Formats: sequence, structure tokens, C-alpha cells
Amino acid sequence: MRRKTFIFVIVSMIVLFTIMPTVVSEGAKDGLLLWFMAIVPSLLPFMILSNILIKMKVTKYINRFFKPLFGIIFGVSAEGSYPILIGFLAGCPVGAKTTAQLYKNKDIGREEAQYLLTFCNNLSPMFLIEFIGVKCLDVKRPFLVLAVAAGSAIINAWLYRVMSAKKKCSGGIAKVEDCDIKKDETSDKNYPTMEAVDESIGESCETILKIGGYIILFSIITSIIEYIIPVKYSIVGCILAGIAEVSTGVMQIAGLNGLSGILLFNTEMKTLITIGLCAFGGISSVAQTYSVISDTNLSIKDYMTAKIRQAFIAVVLALLVFRI
Repeated sequence: MRRKTFIFVIVSMIVLFTIMPTVVSEGAKDGLLLWFMAIVPSLLPFMILSNILIKMKVTKYINRFFKPLFGIIFGVSAEGSYPILIGFLAGCPVGAKTTAQLYKNKDIGREEAQYLLTFCNNLSPMFLIEFIGVKCLDVKRPFLVLAVAAGSAIINAWLYRVMSAKKKCSGGIAKVEDCDIKKDETSDKNYPTMEAVDESIGESCETILKIGGYIILFSIITSIIEYIIPVKYSIVGCILAGIAEVSTGVMQIAGLNGLSGILLFNTEMKTLITIGLCAFGGISSVAQTYSVISDTNLSIKDYMTAKIRQAFIAVVLALLVFRI
């Protein structure tokens, strides 16, 4: 049934693409520019360097430094510290890719990898502060946008740990040393420096191209949503666009002057909607995350559920923070 539904959606999209070539062309152009001008410069260097560090087994020294802090806050193993660090610094989907790579290398167990996905795969700090806080919301203290996003991720992680049922390994989130996971031969490979660099560049370029494809596809979808939704329902159209692809949607929401006049507990509705969309990340980011974990048995359904929960947490935090 799901396969038939998916095929129906694809056929419908092809029909829409055929009858609205101008809209599709503009959407594809916007998505391509967003990918080339913003995503590639900000994510590709992080991906390459992160891959090199993992292949050269340098991350174990980083893990030792951050394990005491992250172990207390998140209850992760030493090996699980690095995805948290790189995920909060570089943003989505680098956090998910790093987690998946460590899991494939058998450095962390499945339960810990699934747990890490719930909070280490968010929008990047620069995007939240500069683009969302300054350009879209024009708030006096744009760093609060980052604080709310990070805070919602941390609270979401705590809730996940509380709500999780008993795992196969005792003690909550399963850690690799608790489960006696047998390492693959490839995970113990000692990479020569240039081989590590060469493979890291190749893998990262493949990933960034996949991300570009998803961004372009969802940018086209948001363009179609804009075209179809009548002007009087522009708020609905903007929210739907944000759910599909967050950067396009929040830009449209920022331009809705009428939305600024609507307040909830002295907080602009525009701010609350934008914060919620950013915490969720959009269907596009979910698809990007799926692309980097698709060769593992990590659950994208559990990931999406966690991101929806984080969106609600972020809205509640925003109500508390932005009314001050």
C-alpha cells in the first residue's frame, strides 16, 4: 500500500512539473543557489575534516576531553561524545552522518546511535543566529534563537531517555563496551594520511551531492505550494512551505507583516512558528538525514518523531525566553 501511494505521489508530481514548468524552473534555481551558495561552503569542509578525524582515529582524544561533560549531561559513552560536538557545531546532517559512520565502524551501539540522532542533528549555529535571528526575525538578541534550539535539543534528549523502555543492554542507553559488539575488519584499518584524505573527500562530495538533490526537489515543492495556495491563505502556504523546506518557509513567514501583530503571551506568533519550524528542520532535512543513515538499520521514523517532539519543546521555550 505504501509503495502504491508513493508511486501515485511521484506520478502526480511529474504531472505538476509538466503543467507548471516555469514554477518548477524557478524552484529548482532557488534550490540550486541555496545549495551552492550556502550549504556547500558551510557543510562540505566540516564533512571532509570530520571524516579525516574519524579515519585517522583522532576522535578518541577529543572524546576523552569531552566525555566527563557529555557523559553527565547526556549519559553517552566516550565514543558518543564526538557526534554531539560536531553535530552542534556543523549542523544537519553532519551530526547524523557522523553518528552513522561511528555506528558502522562499531564504535557505538545501535541504541546509542539512535539516541544521538534525537538531539545532535540540528540546524547550524550560524544559520540560526545570522539567518533566522538577524535576517528573518530581526530580534534584539539573536543568540537566543540558538539558545532555544540547543535547549530544546537537550530537553528532548532527556525526555527520550526517560521515555525509553528497557534496552537489551542494562543501564539505559546502550554503549558499545556494554554490548560486546564485534568490530569489523575495516573499522580497525590504519589509514595512511593521504588515503584518509582521499576517501574523506570522495565520501563527503557524494553526501553533499545527495543533500543538493533533496534541497532542489523540496525547493520545487515549496514553489508549487506558493503557486497553488491563494493569497488570502498565504500564512498557511508559508507554514506548509516551512514544513517542507525550512529556509524557504521562514523567509516567506518573515515577509508576512500581518503575522507580526498576532501575539501569544506577549510573544509574536511569527517568532513561535519560525522557532518551531527550525527545531523540526523540515521534511527536507529529514530526507537528508535518511540519505546519510540509509545504509544502516537506524530508524528514520524514530528520528522524525523526536524532531516533532523537539519542535513543540522549542515553542514552549520560546514562549518563556522571548517574552522576557
